[in-house]
Amino acid sequence: MLKTRLYYSLKPYLPWRLRVALRRLIGRRRLRTCKDVWPIQETAGVAPQGWPGWPEGKKFAVVLTHDVEGPRGLAKCRQLMQLEQKLGFRSSFNFIPEGDYRVSREAREELTRNGFEVGVHDLHHDGKLYRSRNDFAGKARRINQYLKEWGACGFRSAFMHHNLDWAHDLEIKYDGSTFDTDPFEPQPDGVHTIFPFWVSAPNHTQPGSNGHPVASSPRPGYVELPYTLPQDFTLFIILREQGPETWNRKLDWIAAKGGMVLVNVHPDYMNFEGQKARPWEFPAVWYESFLAQIARRYHGEYWQALPREVAVFGANLRPTRRKNTPKRICMVTYSHYEGDNRVMRYANALVKRGDSVDVISIKENAAHPDFEVMESVRVHRLQLRSRKSQQGKLSYLLPILRYWLAASIWLGKRHMRSRYDLIHVHNVPDFLVFAAWVPRAFGAKIILDIHDILPEFYASKFKGASTGLFVSALRKVERASANFAHHVIISNHLWRDKYAARTGVNGNCSIFINHVDSNMFRKRPRTRKDGKLVVLFPGGVFVSP
Repeated sequence: MLKTRLYYSLKPYLPWRLRVALRRLIGRRRLRTCKDVWPIQETAGVAPQGWPGWPEGKKFAVVLTHDVEGPRGLAKCRQLMQLEQKLGFRSSFNFIPEGDYRVSREAREELTRNGFEVGVHDLHHDGKLYRSRNDFAGKARRINQYLKEWGACGFRSAFMHHNLDWAHDLEIKYDGSTFDTDPFEPQPDGVHTIFPFWVSAPNHTQPGSNGHPVASSPRPGYVELPYTLPQDFTLFIILREQGPETWNRKLDWIAAKGGMVLVNVHPDYMNFEGQKARPWEFPAVWYESFLAQIARRYHGEYWQALPREVAVFGANLRPTRRKNTPKRICMVTYSHYEGDNRVMRYANALVKRGDSVDVISIKENAAHPDFEVMESVRVHRLQLRSRKSQQGKLSYLLPILRYWLAASIWLGKRHMRSRYDLIHVHNVPDFLVFAAWVPRAFGAKIILDIHDILPEFYASKFKGASTGLFVSALRKVERASANFAHHVIISNHLWRDKYAARTGVNGNCSIFINHVDSNMFRKRPRTRKDGKLVVLFPGGVFVSP
């Protein structure tokens, strides 16, 4: 937050080319590390509970919005309106009330007369709207005056800064200051949904002129409309893409999920035919091509609505966001992912719940790729399984140590770029949990999952090694690993008491038995005609004589 405030304090004094160069440098770095969550985050495609679908049985919704940032953008509004009219679309234009330009009553009325919408875009567009609660309350009163004067019911802040609780001070039907996923924004916390949702207003107070809280008359709430396609400036100016392919790809994904295609395009950065091209502009024909793609590919399948129309629909329905915000989770296992049913079932269950899941594992053979997406789980294979003889203690330990080091580096780098909420580490070995030391230091929770209790596993693998210095060391590692984790999972009741007594994790230890998957093994009508009974249980199959 401090860095953001410093940037917006210095921004007016930084040359435009320098600001864009810095953003391009940062953008390229972020692009390399966020491809698993941008432009498509799979977990955002889950519909709200009880979602009935869009009006008139439409497959998905299309909502077009424009933020007008300066005089150049204001001068292009009519051309942009006519471009959309030609293709049968309508949109909303958001204007800055106290910025570098003044929008006339005539300009606003021309838009609304043609079936378009006018909204309020911040107050000054200086990045300082949310600097303090008192300051926001004062600015909200002025924003409300413009909303009333313009006949507007929607708001979007500058730079997508947002505080959904504070926004209840605004007399709005909808806010559009969030996004499903956008790691390129200064406040990159997405709302993880491609659907509108209702933001209820609590019984709240707001600061008075003397700084003390004063009771306010609570409004029922408002609808939040997150944008779901990358912003034009990010796509064409920062990342320098040469066409709307990314928009088209996400359009198809959102249509398949039945969500809301909401795009924010700035006329300031558009270059219409016949105009002199500038370094910060992209051809308007790219946007025209995107709209033509929607109209041609999905003719009759989408609801093309103004934001205020979606807000009325959402206010009547009041869809809510999922109570459990999707989590970013990484699983660490020194095993071949496809061959470890326990790890796979954890990962698949979390993905179905809506979480974002990475798994780091080893390769079974060289033919396996280093990275692969399997049923929405991102599998990263850091090391090829050693084919050397592992009969000796040292030959068994060295590949594990090498994997532990690789996992430590991978986790540290990835967490600093896009932080995880939870690291779930599977033994053996127990000390693999220490690969998560960087995420743990920065607040991630750590689970250690015990598939085998290590001293006993070691004794069974290396015959006769149930006592001695090495086993004593393993027990110390076992205790240190258990206490490093925030919680321990153990796979059966038989081991639980022994493990808890040795490590002292009584209160932080749960038992998850690896039962058969009921989605695969369930009761079916009997088909056997030989009189034999087949009994299935965790671990094997026996056929009665």
